[in-house]
Amino acid sequence: MTERRGGEATTLDSNQPFAASEYELPAGQKSSELVRAERTVWLLAHVHFAWDINKALEFALLQTFAVPSISGLLDRTGEFSNRTLKRYDDTAILIREVLSNGLDSDRARRAFGRINDMHGRFRIANDDFLYVLSTFVFSPIDWLDRFGRRGMTDEEKEDWFLYWREFGRRMGIPGLPVNSRKNASRKHRPTGRLRSQPSTFS
Repeated sequence: MTERRGGEATTLDSNQPFAASEYELPAGQKSSELVRAERTVWLLAHVHFAWDINKALEFALLQTFAVPSISGLLDRTGEFSNRTLKRYDDTAILIREVLSNGLDSDRARRAFGRINDMHGRFRIANDDFLYVLSTFVFSPIDWLDRFGRRGMTDEEKEDWFLYWREFGRRMGIPGLPVNSRKNASRKHRPTGRLRSQPSTFS
């Protein structure tokens, strides 16, 4: 697959079709709990709240730019000044590949490889990885609570946590939470990172 944004192309070569329903997501070696969580996330992101979650993730990415260590790296590499749209679209395409096709799909495997290759070129603090991941967890939950036709149920929140924790594990991020429910409290929200506090997702 090749998608072109901002004059440059991002290529993810795969003959695997997009999943047409949550039941077409490959189960792989995942636990039944994670299989359920992935199906829930697919439904939330593609059926129940497709527009809302897309917007919430856009704002989540924007929020990460307020962290000096993250924005500083983007500035030094020219991602802010020279390739702003491409930087956003690359992130959106790669995340969509995983969300749409399943964690164990060939398309997701290739997307994780690209994500890890892109980040592996730079020295990035683990707290920054954890912070960015935490925005992808909390921003959609908070958005739906405030703007959605309904908020996520407790079961949906639990599945949302489990999914993104697994996403982080496949990126090789250490220090991920063992118990997802403890992170629902406000003290673990991403706002703490903006005040240069310790990691918000650990």
